Amino acid sequence: MTPTIRLRDARPILPLLSMPSNLEIDIDTLKVISKFGRNTGVTTTLMPVSIGKQYRTPTAAVTLQAVSDDADDKADGAGARQLTILGIVSGWVEGSTTVNLNGTTEVDIDTNFLRIFRVYVSSSGTYATSTAPSQQGNVVIKEKTGGALWMRLDKVTTFGVGQSQISAYTIPLGRVGYISEITMSVDSVKTASIYLFRRDNANTITAPYSAMRLVEQYDGVQGIQTIHPPATIGPFIGPSDIGFLAKVASTTASVSVNFEILTFEAG
Repeated sequence: MTPTIRLRDARPILPLLSMPSNLEIDIDTLKVISKFGRNTGVTTTLMPVSIGKQYRTPTAAVTLQAVSDDADDKADGAGARQLTILGIVSGWVEGSTTVNLNGTTEVDIDTNFLRIFRVYVSSSGTYATSTAPSQQGNVVIKEKTGGALWMRLDKVTTFGVGQSQISAYTIPLGRVGYISEITMSVDSVKTASIYLFRRDNANTITAPYSAMRLVEQYDGVQGIQTIHPPATIGPFIGPSDIGFLAKVASTTASVSVNFEILTFEAG
């Protein structure tokens, strides 16, 4: 008997998976991943929906550093003491590590990454409240050589959010992913165009490369919109980059995209 898996809204997902004839998945290995991101300064130029306005995709693992702009974000400080970092490491598999912050002094991250899709404060010097945050400053992860920004844990006014906001993900090698739901929002009465892109065979690092291709395009997005596709979007066979880009018709806007990914081990 084929097992049936249900999401929060109790929709059976197994019949909704797009299954090419040469693809096998192990249903028992299901992981449900919720990704959410935001870009507070989307312009008329297409850009990633990410607080740091980036989703770095190098072809070789990179040495990175973490640093805050506030001295209290350190191992014995009142702010963020430790970060947990999740992403894709050498071999195009999922990996994670932690790093102890040292305020405004750069700290080397002990694991090199090909992609980073989530970072959060995993230890703080403050039992946080609505007025006392776990994170005191803007915390960034950047390349050790050259200093290129990879991501930022932002502050909302004076309150540190303690969590990255990146509307992108990379399916690891050996897994297959599907998007089951998308929620998009645009501030005020502004209008945005939001694009879902994919890059298959991300581990092909010499030409010819797999193209970065459009999967879905949503024009005229205003306010909050939720997409329930009639069938899951995919499959995305790892290693595969998936992510959202956005632009607005004029001036600037804050755009956010939340999406839910179902991943399985490939047979």
